[in-house]
Amino acid sequence: MPSVDSKTGKNSVITEETARTSLASGASAATLAAARQVSEQIIQGKNIFGLRLLRFEHGPFPLKNETGIYGHQLEIGMPHGGLKDYQKAHLEVLCQAQSYWRGVVVETEVKGDRVVLSFTLTEESELRDHSGVMEGEGFISRLLKGKEYRACKAAGVILTEQGFKVREPVAATLSTLNKNYHGFALVVRFPEQAKSGEIGLDRAYAAWIPILADTCARDFHLNGEAIAQDGGASIFMTKDRDYVSQLFDPKPNIRLVVRRQRSLATMTEGIFFRTSTFRACRELAKKYSKGFDVVRKPVQLMGGTGHMVVLRYRALAGGKVIDDSYGASVRKMCDFLMQKYHVYAWIDHRPEIRCLAVTFSPPTSARPQQSGASLL
Repeated sequence: MPSVDSKTGKNSVITEETARTSLASGASAATLAAARQVSEQIIQGKNIFGLRLLRFEHGPFPLKNETGIYGHQLEIGMPHGGLKDYQKAHLEVLCQAQSYWRGVVVETEVKGDRVVLSFTLTEESELRDHSGVMEGEGFISRLLKGKEYRACKAAGVILTEQGFKVREPVAATLSTLNKNYHGFALVVRFPEQAKSGEIGLDRAYAAWIPILADTCARDFHLNGEAIAQDGGASIFMTKDRDYVSQLFDPKPNIRLVVRRQRSLATMTEGIFFRTSTFRACRELAKKYSKGFDVVRKPVQLMGGTGHMVVLRYRALAGGKVIDDSYGASVRKMCDFLMQKYHVYAWIDHRPEIRCLAVTFSPPTSARPQQSGASLL
């Protein structure tokens, strides 16, 4: 098929051999990038999932045929006693994320004392390019929003194709016990079949979305996080290199994604627009200001209704008896505030970090907004 060379301006002929070589080159780049990302995720999560790579001194092992390199391989050492269920599930979601993100095919095969992951492309595969996610927006918009916005947008495109409901990315802050991280976030809602009660679907989505967020973040040289909520999740992207995702951080912590306050209405919410849930959070924090440190003032979480306050009891306080007494006291106070302000209350007690995260929601909410929280 004749075409014009953009550099010489002369006619050129694209032969079948040239097309095969070009396809092989694209396949090699895509499968190499996928294998490298999975290897990075396995190495970073080595202390948590107990997986180790073999023959990785020179990177992923190339797969060759007569047309050239058509894929890449990774070899993982078989743990003592074989792969555990949680290790199999982790490898499965790692491979699934690459399939959705890059369009590559990942095959898993057990060969004696090792597990082989093969990254290839088939004739039906479609290579994905996420560089054009902001084509419809102007130069100034791209400059102001940055890589975090583009990464959220690209993840949203993949999730929308799978039937998820995705909101527009917004500027957000992720708060932990030690530091605040700034970036962009988007709220994701699970498909309707997960909400209708199909067994295991919501749990599978909650395990897959954090891996997809981490895969997307690595492609844009960012750090990513996905925090599960009831019926969905909040995906967060940040440039801060100090942030470590909860996938690879063994230390327990509290992570809250809050929309960054830029409008006058949100900045003055606690002064002029006090809702019943905000007043309940504020009264609870004031009640326990002497026995607790208020880690986070009343905030409205992304994708949720109502407000949350995080309380942490003193460093010297600990032990099961003290944990139970603090929990019982806060529950009793929350029961009083529920009747006073006509709201629902959920408590997420984390004794390993001496924290109580209390969420007050309006009566229209029928389920907790935070995973692991218990309804009073």
